[in-house]
Amino acid sequence: MSKRAQKTTITIPPSQASIESHIEGLGFEMENRGKKKSLVKLEPKISDPQTQLALSYYAVNVSSTLFHEGFIAQFIKNKYEQASPSAPSISIQELHESSVKCAELLMDENLNINDLTMQSLLDKVRHFSQTEIIVLKEDETEFKMVTDERTHRLLAIYAHAVMIFLDTYTIVLLAMERLCGTNKVTRFKILVRELHISIKSLFEQKVVTFLHSCL
Repeated sequence: MSKRAQKTTITIPPSQASIESHIEGLGFEMENRGKKKSLVKLEPKISDPQTQLALSYYAVNVSSTLFHEGFIAQFIKNKYEQASPSAPSISIQELHESSVKCAELLMDENLNINDLTMQSLLDKVRHFSQTEIIVLKEDETEFKMVTDERTHRLLAIYAHAVMIFLDTYTIVLLAMERLCGTNKVTRFKILVRELHISIKSLFEQKVVTFLHSCL
């Protein structure tokens, strides 16, 4: 069975040597460098909070690029969990309306989030269909999720791209709710700093899944 070609926006062919150099530049050690069974030694570097924050800084840009795909994946996951154990039919129109509303939350942020037209949404849904995450109807008005372990893993990877932003906004809204109706005057700079610290603390307590929510 031949492998399906994957289309990406990357113009430079992937190179193991280049990737290994970047990994070492981040302070990680390599085992069997340059070989087929090359490994990255995560410990003890990955346990360092400063390293985690540096990796999170780079991850934010990748996450914003995959924002729409991330929301689509989270939307599918939520629909499936609500209707489990059967896989529900999901309307493309409903998905588009929800995706646009979610993107509007972050429209004023300095993120690489493009406008989502119905055509661009269909292109992304077709990608999910080609990778066998969903089964798209011929008229392209509805689709169903493929219910297997591989699909759940792939959806989780995509969903992580959007959850960092939704977690951040949830925490900020909760903080603003507590401040509203009080006579307290808080400097904006101090509020941002305290929110940043609190999200790092929530990450350490495993309440927030990703450290880069604090960024």
